[in-house]
Amino acid sequence: MKSKDYIFECLKRGDEISANFETVGSVSLKDVNLKHVIFDNCVFNDRFLLTEISDVINIEFLNCTFNEYFSLEDVEHASTIIFKSCTFKKWIELENLTSSFLNIENCSNHHSFTLKNVKVEDVSFAAEEVSFEGTLIIDSLEQKEITFTSLSSSYFGRIILENFHKVEIDANVHRLELGASVFKSLELYSSKETNSISELLITDIHFEGNILLEDVSVGLMSIANASCNKGMLTIAHSELIDFEVNNCQIDNFTLNQVEFVKPPEMLGSNLKTWRLSGVIWADRKRSLKDSYLSKKIMWFYWLFKRVLGEKFTYNEDDISLIKDHIETYRQLKTASIANNNLIDTLAFYRNEMKLYWKLVRIEGGIPLNDRILVFINRISSDFGQSWILPLVWLFLITGLYYFKLDSPSLSCYPTDWWNGFLEMLSYLNPFRKIPEGTAKIQIGLDVLFKVVSAYFVYHFIRATRKFGKV
Repeated sequence: MKSKDYIFECLKRGDEISANFETVGSVSLKDVNLKHVIFDNCVFNDRFLLTEISDVINIEFLNCTFNEYFSLEDVEHASTIIFKSCTFKKWIELENLTSSFLNIENCSNHHSFTLKNVKVEDVSFAAEEVSFEGTLIIDSLEQKEITFTSLSSSYFGRIILENFHKVEIDANVHRLELGASVFKSLELYSSKETNSISELLITDIHFEGNILLEDVSVGLMSIANASCNKGMLTIAHSELIDFEVNNCQIDNFTLNQVEFVKPPEMLGSNLKTWRLSGVIWADRKRSLKDSYLSKKIMWFYWLFKRVLGEKFTYNEDDISLIKDHIETYRQLKTASIANNNLIDTLAFYRNEMKLYWKLVRIEGGIPLNDRILVFINRISSDFGQSWILPLVWLFLITGLYYFKLDSPSLSCYPTDWWNGFLEMLSYLNPFRKIPEGTAKIQIGLDVLFKVVSAYFVYHFIRATRKFGKV
């Protein structure tokens, strides 16, 4: 084993050092004359600090093991700083570095690794043989670019981006947290096979920069209490398993060829300016998470509650959540209209009205005429989405009117049924004349029948034309 005095004496003389040793005791090197330093296959059993070093050409740590705290600080004008195939068992800090190139390759990290105030043109992290399992904290504004790469079997554990200029991630990441407010770009992509990110968190932040996710699979993407008006968030050709947007104001948000594996959660956010293209929703109804679309509510719940005194089982939180989802569907509808997406527009409109139909049944204070209008639109055509409902109502009312007016006798012969059916259809003729001598009450019923039948014919035509609009 070599002591710290041995290392210090070598570096003090300015010797090039290529050592294979194991240290004992804490090592702190300050203000030494370094040109070329290579630590190869070394084991540092105690604290190891390099600080206040200038005009170094390159520093390399190859196949080294750091069992305790390691710090590299106040290094000026270094050409390259390289860590390759090293194992960091405790926390690592690289602070106040000025260099052309910083490379961390195939290193195993079990604690935290911090980059702070680093002025480096290119920073590269590569996990190809082992996984970088610890926490990596980027807190530096003055590097031009940071890149992360990994193979399919390797990954980065946790990356926290506090301050940075440009970051590119072509890697598998367990957890990525964005804490920076001003940056140029953050890009997550896959150059070969699809990379996975277990958790991507953008929370409690106002950011100005461009974020791009392309050809990645994200387990949980959470955007909460975030805003952006001078940047852009783009997700393209990606898979989002869990997607949550809460209380956000992001003006430029694009979803292009994105698949939601599970119904997303979108609450309290401005979605009107979103651009949606080729989005694959978790189900054909385009439903959101916990949006009460599938929850059954008694049709005349408000009436039974008032007359029978039924206990009110929906609290203010339930009502507030329904209102939030109504607003979310309305904004998604507006965004779909802006993108000329008729199919999604109709789906979001239907969901908006279905939730409003549930709301009018459980909340007081809504005018009776609004309740009646929503009720009629729901049962007549499912808010313009069903062509079967108006057709059923049309034949039912026509049949009742036909049996009331003509009182036909029942027959078991198919020809009689067919003739009776054709005669019933003749009542749908709006130019049908009323026989002379018909009672006034019958004439009134006939006029009412023509108005009601015209109403259902309109809803039938409207529903069948829902995909024919341009």
